[in-house]
Amino acid sequence: MAIFKFKSYYKMGPGVSKNEPEDSGLVRYFKIFFRKFWSLAYVNLIYCIFFIPLLALCLFLLHLAVNSPAADNTVILLLCFSPLALLGPANAGLVKITREFVREEPCFIWSDFMDAFRKNWKQSLVVSIFQYVGAVALFAAVWFYYNLIGNSFLYAVPFGLAVLFCLIFLFMSFYLELMVVTLNLRLKMLFKNALLLSFISIGRNFLTLLICGIIVALEVGFFIMSLAATQSAIVLFVAMTLMLFFAWLAYSANFMAFPTIMRCIIEPYYEAHPEETSESILHPENTRQQEEEGPPADYEPPEYVYENGRMIHRSVAEKHSIFEDQGNPADKDDEA
Repeated sequence: MAIFKFKSYYKMGPGVSKNEPEDSGLVRYFKIFFRKFWSLAYVNLIYCIFFIPLLALCLFLLHLAVNSPAADNTVILLLCFSPLALLGPANAGLVKITREFVREEPCFIWSDFMDAFRKNWKQSLVVSIFQYVGAVALFAAVWFYYNLIGNSFLYAVPFGLAVLFCLIFLFMSFYLELMVVTLNLRLKMLFKNALLLSFISIGRNFLTLLICGIIVALEVGFFIMSLAATQSAIVLFVAMTLMLFFAWLAYSANFMAFPTIMRCIIEPYYEAHPEETSESILHPENTRQQEEEGPPADYEPPEYVYENGRMIHRSVAEKHSIFEDQGNPADKDDEA
């Protein structure tokens, strides 16, 4: 079974010239960002449909906690934000759409968002609960050991370990939701792969953290300015939140994380399973199935096959094979 969950589109695009130079990472990042700006705004608004009611519930719980005897308990205050752990399915939709932007593949934003929401709600909910519980636990640990450093410098060791675990936790978060919507893996393998990728691509992970940190800093800056109650600052903060903030974060994280998943998981898988690639149709003599005595009696060819970083319908690959066998008519005319 193919490990992709990609939605296939049968219509072939105009393609890209072989001689066209490939853009560098930074240039490609901004080219896609500006080209998809309004699409990012659209998917961000869809995400806010789920985010804003849960945030309102969190603020209501926080109001109750602040006016209760537990107001001095930091952990209790953090638990007021537990409804945000229910955002998992919406996170899946957001990550799915922004992943397609990164891959420069066509998508129908609303329908594909809801499709990812429905298909991945179980795993994405588990991931979001894990992220919330982990964030609260690590924040409490960092805060606890930081306050104890004044009593004894020895507490700097567990404080440093807590900060290290925070970094690993953040790095894992770059991959978890992306793997949920991209790969058919069990939860155990999702967390294992996310942990491994947090170390394998550590330099890229730090760069992702820097980019996301800049985006968060902009959002916080607009929020602080809006507290001054100036009209322009309030407009900037609301516009940033409703139209860009969440989609920009997801797009940036996926732009950095998806190539790592391609290199470390997807490409090795299809190298080991050539029968699930378009190569098995275009050049069947080179596949493992042809090298053996023959396919098993119950073997069924996959409906979708892998080709150059994307999933295409098997019928499309078969058309390619027919054209390759017949040759290019224009070339034949030149020979004549």
